[in-house]
Amino acid sequence: FFSSIPSNTSVLLMPSAKVTRVDWDLLFDAAGATLEVLDLSGNDLLQNPFPPSDRKDITFPMLTTLNLHGTNLGTLAPKSIQAMCGGAADNSKPTTGFPLQSLDLSASVEDTLPRETINLDLTGFTNLAAFTWHNKSTCPPGFYPTTESPSSPFDVLCGKCRSGTEKLEAGGTLADCKACSDKGQFDF
Repeated sequence: FFSSIPSNTSVLLMPSAKVTRVDWDLLFDAAGATLEVLDLSGNDLLQNPFPPSDRKDITFPMLTTLNLHGTNLGTLAPKSIQAMCGGAADNSKPTTGFPLQSLDLSASVEDTLPRETINLDLTGFTNLAAFTWHNKSTCPPGFYPTTESPSSPFDVLCGKCRSGTEKLEAGGTLADCKACSDKGQFDF
């Protein structure tokens, strides 16, 4: 990883750069308030694609694009993406939602997949209409599989349930997106 990053960096592109560890403190100090695009795709030996779960202070609240295609998703926890985008430990979020619009969590090889099904919590990501995921049978709550990539069995596009509907469990299909039980309080 870099030994220094220019202050106020808004775009960091490191696809297939043979990165094994991210210095999250260095990245946060240089770009915590300004980082909009982070591409760590293709770094299959990357050991820490997310800030440490005990470091709630390392956040990127301006992040609109996160590409982790082909990285090791073994450390992905339900709230990893929320925490990285500025969500608090008590699950609070900005009133306008998180700015993330593009997310790629697809795998390039089976070795980079999580060993267990991850029940990813994407509550508050109102700008995220769809994202690339690694398994059509486990699209997270609020999302359903729309199509499978013909080039890889580990790529599927998970689409967001329509406004006013919810899907509280991982997996399922569009038919599992049912009318919100709480009158739309949560917009998955």
